[in-house]
Order: sequence, then C-alpha cells, then structure tokens
Amino acid sequence: GTIEDISGRMVHADPLTAHSDLANADAVQGCVAYIKRGGAPFTKKARVAVGAGAIACVVANTDRETFGMSYTDDGLPFQALNIPCVMISSDIASKLEVSDQWNVTLVPAKPE
Repeated sequence: GTIEDISGRMVHADPLTAHSDLANADAVQGCVAYIKRGGAPFTKKARVAVGAGAIACVVANTDRETFGMSYTDDGLPFQALNIPCVMISSDIASKLEVSDQWNVTLVPAKPE
C-alpha cells in the first residue's frame, strides 16, 4: 500500500545497532528508531524496530555514502516489515547524535 508522511520523535535504539531486541522498546514504541549500521543485516534491524513498535527507522551509515537498503530472505514474511526505513550518511548522523531531542518527518518522494 501507499506510505503516508510519518512524523515522530526520534529515539536511539538500545542496542544502537538493533542486532537484538531493544532494551528500550517502551521508549521506541510510536517513535522513529535511530539505528546504526553494522552488527546485523538490514532485515534484522527492521524486524527489531517493528517488534519494538517503531513507526519508522533511520539507519546511520558508517561512512559518508548512502545506498538503497535491501532486505535479505530470512525465512519470515516481508509483509511484517511495514514501516519506512531510510539511510543517512555518517556526516548527517554525527549532527543528529549530539542530541536525543529530535523530531523527524519522513515524506515519500513524489513521482515527477
């Protein structure tokens, strides 16, 4: 289906790489999960964010490049991965990491 604009408070995942269930799932519920690259495939990170009740996830890359994330087949249905996930570069991430008081809005790209 169509994804609408999503806005919410951004909460740093714990663990930050979202390689396992989040210790702060209560804080992430209804918010945008901030996750760092590494430690697990993107599919795992997205499933952990969904399991914690996140409305979206922002994945911080470890370098200044970004690329399209792709889900790998982990034997579970992809339909459960029903939140938007975006990647940001390390230089943007370093600016976001100076505070945990961010609100973010994700807006789908409009076809031209």
